[in-house]
Amino acid sequence: MAGWFSQSSKSAQSVPPVAVPFEIACGCGNTITGERSASHQFIPCVQCGQKVFVLPANVYPPVATTKTLSKAQPVSSQNSGDDPELNEALMASTAGEAPIVKGAKAIGRKVKPPPVPITLPQDAAPPEPSAVEKLIASWGKRLHQLKSSWRIWHSIVSATALVLVLTGLVLWRQSAIASAKLRVDVATEAGIKALKEGNFPEANRQLTDAVTALNLLGIQTDTSRMVRQYAAEARAAANLVEIPFEEGLPDLRGPQFSRELKDSVRRNYAGKWLIFDSYAERDRSEPETNGWRFDLPLQVAGRKTIVLLNPDRMRSSFPSGDESQRMIVAGQIQEIEVPADRPELRIRLRGDTFSLWAHEEVLQTLGLDSIDPDLKKETAEILERQMAAMGFKSTGQTPPGADQAGENNSGKKASSP
Repeated sequence: MAGWFSQSSKSAQSVPPVAVPFEIACGCGNTITGERSASHQFIPCVQCGQKVFVLPANVYPPVATTKTLSKAQPVSSQNSGDDPELNEALMASTAGEAPIVKGAKAIGRKVKPPPVPITLPQDAAPPEPSAVEKLIASWGKRLHQLKSSWRIWHSIVSATALVLVLTGLVLWRQSAIASAKLRVDVATEAGIKALKEGNFPEANRQLTDAVTALNLLGIQTDTSRMVRQYAAEARAAANLVEIPFEEGLPDLRGPQFSRELKDSVRRNYAGKWLIFDSYAERDRSEPETNGWRFDLPLQVAGRKTIVLLNPDRMRSSFPSGDESQRMIVAGQIQEIEVPADRPELRIRLRGDTFSLWAHEEVLQTLGLDSIDPDLKKETAEILERQMAAMGFKSTGQTPPGADQAGENNSGKKASSP
């Protein structure tokens, strides 16, 4: 071993280096050529830029077994088969050169080996499937058939259900319309009869049903608007204030006035309605609200009672400018105030519940008519003007069935101050 290394060093010193060429095939098909150096190299391909690894030149001297290897060459070639690259590598090693690496054997590039096709002889019969495979195939066919038939039946059932639903909706709509038409006539007649008899809760219920039916039918005629006006008056009459303010409100000068006032308003007056006949004037205390005030002939604990209203609709029915105008109005109480800087009892109404009054016979049932002929005539003129402002033709216009409603004023009810 030591002699081999000494022989190697002597040969390297005595024998000048010989240029050893190389030729390497890149993966892209280009051939890279050059001379080997004392160390390895990474030479880029001029065509694809991929770096190819090049072994260094063989620094070892030729061995003495070269002839023996050359004699044994037929054996090695016989063992190696017909691989030309392996033969070339063996020949290069015997000649003292590093082997030439080509194609997929170049370092730095991975090449997937081509698939090896497997072919059967043409005359060979296909393999016989096993019993399990036959069973799986038969069940697969059955499931496919069931899936196809299920889709067909699902489509048929869905279409049938849709037709039934649409037909049911049409029939329900027709039935609802027919029932609504009948309910309009029956409920209107019963409501007006109860209204004139003084049974205001029943009148409110019947006329509310009639208005609901009219809304379902979408009817907007003079008769339907008259029914809605009767319903508004019945709602106000059924929810009138029953306890006078002199009795329901606490002593306005007591020490616990603030808390007691809130409790009394919530218990006796919140949500109740007022029907009053008074002169409308602009509320100068709150000019930014564009509200109106009505003075009532009522004193509560030495305070003047006024009603405040900021209507949401029918503003044109109020007087213009600084004029005052007599009006008969209904509205729902929102709150009651007792200001400290004014000797007033202020009753504020909800603007969305404001309604002009229209029917004199309902006022008579409520006991708000006058026995004075001149005042009664003036009241009729006011109602006529208010009906015209609401778009009604005359006070004689009545909804269907109203002419059959009996009149009974024996159940008169005290309404508002």
